[in-house]
Amino acid sequence: MKRVIVLTILLLMFGTSVLAQPSTAERVSFAAGATSATVSGTVDGTGSRAYVLYAFAGQRMDLTLNAASLTLVSPSGIPLVRGTVTADPVHAYNDILPETGDYTILVSIPSGTGATNYSLTISITGDAIRKTDAERISFQPGMTGAVVNGWVSQSSSDKYLLYAFAGQNMEIALDLLSASITLISPTGTVLIDHGTVDTDFVQVFNQTLPQTGDYTIQVHESGTALLPYTLDVSVDALPGETDDVQRISFAPGAISATVTGALNPSDTASYVLRAFAGQQMSITLNAATLTVVSPSGVPLVRGTVTAEPVRNFSQTLPETGDYRIVVSLAPTQAATNYSLTTTVTGAIIRHEETERISFAPGAVSAILTGTITDAAMDNYVLYAFAGQSMTVTVEGAYLTVVSPSGSPLARAQAGATTMTTTLPETGDYRVSVSNPSGTGTLNYTLTVSITG
Repeated sequence: MKRVIVLTILLLMFGTSVLAQPSTAERVSFAAGATSATVSGTVDGTGSRAYVLYAFAGQRMDLTLNAASLTLVSPSGIPLVRGTVTADPVHAYNDILPETGDYTILVSIPSGTGATNYSLTISITGDAIRKTDAERISFQPGMTGAVVNGWVSQSSSDKYLLYAFAGQNMEIALDLLSASITLISPTGTVLIDHGTVDTDFVQVFNQTLPQTGDYTIQVHESGTALLPYTLDVSVDALPGETDDVQRISFAPGAISATVTGALNPSDTASYVLRAFAGQQMSITLNAATLTVVSPSGVPLVRGTVTAEPVRNFSQTLPETGDYRIVVSLAPTQAATNYSLTTTVTGAIIRHEETERISFAPGAVSAILTGTITDAAMDNYVLYAFAGQSMTVTVEGAYLTVVSPSGSPLARAQAGATTMTTTLPETGDYRVSVSNPSGTGTLNYTLTVSITG
């Protein structure tokens, strides 16, 4: 089994993970100044009781249940403890939380068991993981936005870096109304200085970017209390998605291509080339200077910020997607012709094991692409809840979906390529993409969404 995986996540502004919240979940909140709360109820063998609680990465969660069994799922849909699959009931959990967002807690008993009364105590202690250095914001391939969370007070501010291109529009949305935003350009020009927006909902800032490079975003708080915030940052279409960018493609059987052009002072020329994680990319430029940006927006080399022009690049690629190559000329340099040669060699990184699909907070779908050989199969697993609606579609291959208890919901043998169903149980659903014998190597696109 060999495959290439590209994950694309649809983010909803300030949303929480649909995967991690059944529609019947009860939200748990603590009294002012408290660090714990107790809930109680009755559960029988026909279902489970669900609770949801927002907590931060780095805090400690302590759960104690006096009866029934406990399941805990992270904001991105990863089960941290699964009482539904253990021989003995799980009555406790105590650990440092791995991420920030809504955690889902399920209380359940085995099917056919009589009604059981329970009491669940939830405790959250410790500080959230604080940002001591600037955190780089990067987008998933194909995405134009990302959501980050943090804590801020008068004694500290949080700092982020985001690589973006001249002419793009950046939108920054902040849900903490008492906080302010500072935006600084790559050359140090302050574009927004402790900006605030008079609103009752979310502060939204828009800025057309004057140049290409790393922009600094700072979140400040005027009060002394340490307060949580959610920051949503997006930009409009990246280079590679406009008519001004030329796509580089290789001739059949070739591993390199050369493009040429001419630049005037302050001009740039942009190219885009799709390549895979694990491959080696080499670029040679005979004039001007070179910038290379990964599919998620992380600069791999930045000729615009070096004293000497950058004309060579060679690196093993960190991810799969469209790489952006920018050739630029400084304002003080004379007009010049250039020749750019790009070479891609080597095998791509392939995953042999079952791949877990998890959604970022606010995500309701994921798109995965891969390549399977004759009579091969790629396997995925996704944790979801009874009563949610799952839609799975594959293009270019066939689909099998199996419930946590082993019941087939879709069969490749029957020619299935799509499935929409209300999920019958809570747990890990297995999704397999297969290629019938005799059909050769196929590329496929798998789309999975969860609602409800």
